Amino acid sequence: LLRNHSGVTLGQPHLSRQDLTTLVSLLPDRSAALLIIAGNESCPQPQTAEHLAAIEIMKLKHILVLQNKIDLVKESQAKEQYEEILAFVQGTVAEGAPIIPISAQLKYNIEVVCEYIVKKIPVPPRDYFRTQTYCYLVF
Repeated sequence: LLRNHSGVTLGQPHLSRQDLTTLVSLLPDRSAALLIIAGNESCPQPQTAEHLAAIEIMKLKHILVLQNKIDLVKESQAKEQYEEILAFVQGTVAEGAPIIPISAQLKYNIEVVCEYIVKKIPVPPRDYFRTQTYCYLVF
C-alpha cells in the first residue's frame, strides 16, 4: 500500500502490461528465464500469468519451469499441478520447456537445475567493454 504525505492510503501499486513491457525492455541482454511456480497453489496464479507474459514479450528461447514447494504436497497433487502447468504453457514460448519439480527449502533437485543451466543454456558472446553482458531472469 502507498501512503501520501498525510498518511492517507492510496491503494495497491499496479503495473500494466505496457509498464511491464517497458521495464523488461530496460533489462540488459536476456539469455534465459526460470519460471518458478509454487507447487502448493493452483496454476496459474495471476502473477504467474504476468511473468509468462513478460517471457513472451522478451521472446526468450531458453526457459526452465520450476515446480517449487513439492515437499509441501502429496505426490498426487504434484502430478495434478504438473498437468495444470502443461496446459498453462501450451501455445506459449514455454511450451516444451522442461518442468522440474524442486524444493528450494530442502534443496531437492537444485543440482538438476544447475546442471541444466550449465549444459543446455548457451552463454551469449561477451562484450568485455560493457558492465553486464547477460543475465537470467527469475520469476
